[in-house]
Amino acid sequence: MISVCKSKQSILSAADVVENLVGGSGAFATDVVELGDGKTVSIASLDGFGKSAIQSMNVEDASSVRSADIKLAQDLHESFGPIREHCPWLLNAREFWEWIAFSELREYALARWCGGSDWLINSEIPRPKDSALERFLMSPDSVHSQSRHVIRRLYIYADCSFSFDGTYDHISTILADDLDIPGAVFERKLGLSPTLAVALCRAANKLGAVKKTDDAKAISARSKRRKFFKQVNLLVSSVAMEFLSDAQIDDYLNGLVAEINSAS
Repeated sequence: MISVCKSKQSILSAADVVENLVGGSGAFATDVVELGDGKTVSIASLDGFGKSAIQSMNVEDASSVRSADIKLAQDLHESFGPIREHCPWLLNAREFWEWIAFSELREYALARWCGGSDWLINSEIPRPKDSALERFLMSPDSVHSQSRHVIRRLYIYADCSFSFDGTYDHISTILADDLDIPGAVFERKLGLSPTLAVALCRAANKLGAVKKTDDAKAISARSKRRKFFKQVNLLVSSVAMEFLSDAQIDDYLNGLVAEINSAS
């Protein structure tokens, strides 16, 4: 049964994150969040999902991290089905995602973004960077904040894939090897349209690195993708792409990819 609890104080900074992590999941043992009608909803154990992800993940191996993230994203989305049906507004509640990150999936979040939890009990181990700790923060009014959250980001990717065609087949396209891709899409409002988001991720994955030759410098895939998203941002400022057909969106984006590749 869901028993959503919140911290006794607001969590607004990296320092607040550390304070609540040091307190452990027990810091969320008071002040149950009101769910409106007082009902509870049964979901699968999240703790098991987190343990499975940690066991399959080697933080030194980007491929295994990506695979663990993809699996956890689907597990979360499937398990939250009852929430979407009975109280979907809960999925935009800051307290809900704080509970998930600091309690239910705490160990996964620490392993994935903070190098584990040893630094919490050993002062000789450097504290993670603020940029990593701030991924525990979530603002319901900020697309950027939600798409960077340690856990919510995975749910967003799975929901996009499922909303696109009722499958989870596209999570691997969204959660690409280069995290700049989902970042460029979902940290902006481009991710609000599943059709556009999936098309953007597909197109961006087609931009690969160019090796150095006698006549030309090497060009990284990341630099080409950043150029692509700059062009996309210019495009959406003048074209309402959400009203275009799938074929029209693909034509636009594939045209940009071809132009960038030919100029390399």
